[in-house]
Amino acid sequence: MQFCLDFDYAAVCIFIILLIFYYFRNQLELLQNKFFLYLTVISFIATVADIVYGYFQNMSDAERVLVSRPLIWAVNVVYYVVNMMITPLFTMYAAALVNFFDVAKGSEKRTFRLLVITPFVFAETAIILTPFLSQWVTLAFTLTETNFYVRGTTCFYALYGITFYYILLAFAMIYRYRKTLATGKKIILLSFVFFSFGGSVFQIFFPDVLIQCFSVALSVLVFSYNIEQTGMLVDGVTNLYNQQAFNMITTRQIRLNTHITVIGVYIDDMFFLSSTYDQEHLDKINGEIGVFLKKQFPKTLIYHLNMGQFCLVFEDADPRQIEKAVFQIRTRFHQQWTAEEAHILLYSRLCVIACPEEAQSTAEISDILHLVANDERYKSALIYARNIDIAYRRRTITLEHVLKNALSENKFEVYFQPIYSTAQKRLIGAEALIRLRDDEGNFISPEEFIPIAEKTGVILRAGEFVFDTVCRTLARINLERYGIEKIDINLSVTQCMQEILAEQIMSIQAVYQIPSRILDFEITETATAYTPEILLRNMQTLADNGVELSLDDYGSGYSNMNYMLNLPFKLIKLDKEIVWKAFSNNKASIALASTIQMIKALGMLVLAEGIETSEQADWLSRLGVDYFQGYFYGRPMPTDDFLELMKISTEEYYKVNGLTFSDEALAEDKKNFSEADDVEELEEAEELEELDEDGEVIPAAEKTEEKEVPESPSDPDEPEELEELEELESPEE
Repeated sequence: MQFCLDFDYAAVCIFIILLIFYYFRNQLELLQNKFFLYLTVISFIATVADIVYGYFQNMSDAERVLVSRPLIWAVNVVYYVVNMMITPLFTMYAAALVNFFDVAKGSEKRTFRLLVITPFVFAETAIILTPFLSQWVTLAFTLTETNFYVRGTTCFYALYGITFYYILLAFAMIYRYRKTLATGKKIILLSFVFFSFGGSVFQIFFPDVLIQCFSVALSVLVFSYNIEQTGMLVDGVTNLYNQQAFNMITTRQIRLNTHITVIGVYIDDMFFLSSTYDQEHLDKINGEIGVFLKKQFPKTLIYHLNMGQFCLVFEDADPRQIEKAVFQIRTRFHQQWTAEEAHILLYSRLCVIACPEEAQSTAEISDILHLVANDERYKSALIYARNIDIAYRRRTITLEHVLKNALSENKFEVYFQPIYSTAQKRLIGAEALIRLRDDEGNFISPEEFIPIAEKTGVILRAGEFVFDTVCRTLARINLERYGIEKIDINLSVTQCMQEILAEQIMSIQAVYQIPSRILDFEITETATAYTPEILLRNMQTLADNGVELSLDDYGSGYSNMNYMLNLPFKLIKLDKEIVWKAFSNNKASIALASTIQMIKALGMLVLAEGIETSEQADWLSRLGVDYFQGYFYGRPMPTDDFLELMKISTEEYYKVNGLTFSDEALAEDKKNFSEADDVEELEEAEELEELDEDGEVIPAAEKTEEKEVPESPSDPDEPEELEELEELESPEE
């Protein structure tokens, strides 16, 4: 009988490729990776042994007799020994994937080990004793006088039974902890059963076709491609682990009660560098930082969490070791970094977190790292988590809870801060600002909740709420009567990253039929640094639709001329800080005047924020500023107050300039007034209907003689009154 070795040759090629890829790619420090490596190596050895076994079997009797009998015994024993390791390793691999070793209790782990080890010891003992007891009994196999391999009977099938036992044990493990695995991974794990079981059964009935090792190779290949795909856990620029890997590994370390110390490394220059250098230079800088950290701390887990943010995790490190690491990092950042031909000095900050003393979960570690990265109070060169305001952290958690239910519980409101036109010398609109109340009804500062809203994703729904509220308000009033020519609406960084942003805006605008000329979307400099291609597409679509776009907070960060030159902005908003500084610093005033002159020369309008005095307004007006916004013209106010202010301001403007409203505006205003009265009278009439003595309905008109008629409202277009009318439309409620 000639054995077919082609499948074994193919299996060897698969295993060699897998081992090469495993060696050259970054591996996570997870138990599943170790078991995967053991499974691959053992399967490879079993395949090589199977090839040697088949080679000896394919010899003629005369040739085989010349081969050392102990060698043939040894080859077959090695094959059986390593082959019997495959299914126990698969069972351990499955247990690691479902996090059994992390979450199981001590008694469960002991029972599991007993279930794995007992059959394994029995099987391996029987295999090893086979050559020594062959004169008296045939266990797994035997050799004829010509050194030809012959299967055993009872013991041989018992070994197959043990193999199936381990497969069933793995089945049970996957089923019990099925909630910890995604459905796709469950199916992939079960593919091992299909391939391995199918290959074993096939070889029982067709012993001349050595296909069992090939079926295992296919299973391991599937694992490698779908489960052990660590490429998605490694940052392509720095070749360090990424945020997802940080979450996985750190969570496991905390579950195992491992004492870890986290050092966060922040490069504060990255936003500045992004406006100075191209992406290739930035990648080069981040790559050099990664090389330094890996070389300096070879036995430490190192992560690249974000642009310019790195993280080192030390296990069981003493304070002196951490102090030494901090010193080494700070010393290196006092030296220049090289990107192509540029030599750059980077400003770094470090944050040290001891776990579990200062953080008990991966989420808490991430919160501290995020807090230090964004909170101005912690912009020092070195900060320890023990010095971070715990009360503030708790406040952050509370805000996250409030934000989670803010829309459903109507805790968001839209306020309006008036905008003054220097050309018309009157209020012509406002900036729409979102406000949030806590559970007690008190306002929460936007500086507190907006960063958290962006982090949690609530900002997307909040932004949509603001725009919808603005459009609904504008749709209810006569724009000419209120003198509203523009409403500014902020777009957050997160919103600007959405590819369907422009589509969403235009769909809401179409529902309320708001003229595009009224809308002005403000985009911060920070937003322009993210996903520039997506942002440009959205901006161009909005601009083509007639919507005005403004660059907000110009001068608050690292201002970049490219934003003004390459993006379709019509207006630049000067940050209040540079406006205030210009009145206390001569150099700042010269710089501001030059900036305004430059913006005007580029054909764009200018709005100055933070105007609080007439002196500021007069000086900036002479410099050519088109619009003002600040407490001098009005603080942010509720919708009703804003509309009342706009109506008074517009009526006064018309009166002073001898103007009159158009007949259309007056007619529409009167129409709105009468419609409001009609609705109010109708609702009141429905409430006043009664039955007479004969059971007939008394008409409401007859009841009005007995009822005191209320005075007509002075402003039928006020949103508050319209909301009251809407509430009256449903008497049952």
